Amino acid sequence: LAAIRASITDRTVGVMVDGKTVGTVTLPVAAAEAAVIASLRADPLFMAKLPGEVASVAYIPGKVVRITTKAAPSPATESAPSE
Repeated sequence: LAAIRASITDRTVGVMVDGKTVGTVTLPVAAAEAAVIASLRADPLFMAKLPGEVASVAYIPGKVVRITTKAAPSPATESAPSE
């Protein structure tokens, strides 16, 4: 069993944005959080799924990447220009 674990070099982990699973990504088992974030930011398909600016990222190695965004303000919530 230890030999099998040692031979595994990549692992597929889930990617969640604002609590919703948006896909998976295959990463090296020993990937650091900075490398995970960099690989996601370099992926245009992933970046298209972000509804706003990234507020925080949590990487639980071998399990999941959780991303929280600052949602862009909707036109209805923006204040009207003052005269």
